[in-house]
Amino acid sequence: MKLSKQLQRTLMASAVVTLVFGATPVLAAGTQAFGTCTIGDDCVAAAGHASVSVTGTLTINEERAISFGNLAVTTPGGTSDTVVLSVGGVRTKTGAFTLLHGASGGGTTGANADTGGESPGHYTIQGGQEDAGSATQVYISFADTNGNPIDMCTPAGVCDAYHPGNHIAMNPPAAGQANDLEIDSFVINESGNDAYGHYITNNGTVPAPGISNPFGVTTHTALTQAAGIADVVVGATLRGGGSGSALSVGKYTGTFEIMASY
Repeated sequence: MKLSKQLQRTLMASAVVTLVFGATPVLAAGTQAFGTCTIGDDCVAAAGHASVSVTGTLTINEERAISFGNLAVTTPGGTSDTVVLSVGGVRTKTGAFTLLHGASGGGTTGANADTGGESPGHYTIQGGQEDAGSATQVYISFADTNGNPIDMCTPAGVCDAYHPGNHIAMNPPAAGQANDLEIDSFVINESGNDAYGHYITNNGTVPAPGISNPFGVTTHTALTQAAGIADVVVGATLRGGGSGSALSVGKYTGTFEIMASY
């Protein structure tokens, strides 16, 4: 069937509109969502936002490091081979990795009862006068030891892609061995995210999985909620480096920076 030129123009215009009105990201309150400017309107100006945090005493304490537990692999790890560790301590794998999960002890891979030695990281953040209010949004970000930013994901699995080439190198068990594991994104038990990033509200309303009373003095005897504590639980995505080298048996370790701002 041959379409009229008028109908062809209509269909082409519809395709353009589909491209303009993409998925709306979550932005800071008062901002204009992406895609709300329509064809024919004056859209040459919009409100932008910037921030800088002037802080007093700010302390970040690592209580537990991130552990992906025990893995096995029969082939070198490629870039499509991943292990995602959630903030709840559940591992999900893609590709060549085999998740060891203590089957003899009743462990089940990919479930909360997984017993492969895995655990999310746990960090506490305590501030000074910044926390005088009832609910301060503490923004969390990550970088490698050279200061290069690492992307973050939401707990629902929606990931940033601002720095796709940046990653945390996982050092092999012995010097001279090939390094073929890396961390390329992080996830936290966030309260939400906006134009400034991913944040936790430090008023004791965000649960830290696996911690019975993360905001109470019985858990952190040196800290009190009144001073403003944010318990940050951290998961991450482990990925093969794609070098083609076989993985060595032993413990791979990596170092990164966790940063907080207000």
